[in-house]
Amino acid sequence: MTRKSSHRLIPTYFVKFKCIGGKCEDTCCAGWQIDIDKKTFKKYKNETNPNIKDTLHQNIKRNRSNTVNDFNYGQFKLDENNCCTMLTNDGLCSIQKDLGEQSLCRTCTIYPREISEVNGIIEKSLLLSCPEAARIVLNRPEGIDFIEDEGTELISPTLIYHQTEEENTIFWKIRIFMIDTLQNRQHSLETRLLILSMFLQKYINLEKKTYTQVDDLIKHYINFLNNSNLGEAFANM
Repeated sequence: MTRKSSHRLIPTYFVKFKCIGGKCEDTCCAGWQIDIDKKTFKKYKNETNPNIKDTLHQNIKRNRSNTVNDFNYGQFKLDENNCCTMLTNDGLCSIQKDLGEQSLCRTCTIYPREISEVNGIIEKSLLLSCPEAARIVLNRPEGIDFIEDEGTELISPTLIYHQTEEENTIFWKIRIFMIDTLQNRQHSLETRLLILSMFLQKYINLEKKTYTQVDDLIKHYINFLNNSNLGEAFANM
């Protein structure tokens, strides 16, 4: 199938991520249910490699929930410690070890990367539940910036959002305000996060989320941020 080129929004930190495997202080192979996409599940069921086929067949299962789709068609079984049963003692994946990285399911291929589509634009990010991703994102003295380009995605987005023109305008207005707030080094990170949490609470409680109301709310909090004594005021709370 021919994939069309898409407009993409990518943070510059995205391409710097590389899994550090067994060196990681945590593991993404434990503590959550790891879904297997339909195509990979059927491939696993037909695996013939003698080094892994029996273990693989025994440790995957069909997802029988009412919300099953092509992305969560199957699941890996978990052991008594809530770890994936395909995880080796040295913290590596036995599927990748015996079959190669190309044999990983969609979940294991893209995590902690996240790919979404918003009004036809592909957006990429890293999930901070991964310690290495968190280090890359949070330890950037230059802050977070983005690249816009055109390209062909080999992996389809997990989440797709369609908005009206007004909803999309409000969405971008809020997004720019939040990014600008997070990059405002005049205040401590704690103060910036508190401002955003207050803003979001007010936004949620708006009776009608029109452009005018949202614009007025953003202007109110921009004035907050321009107060040089803001950090001191919050410290006394």
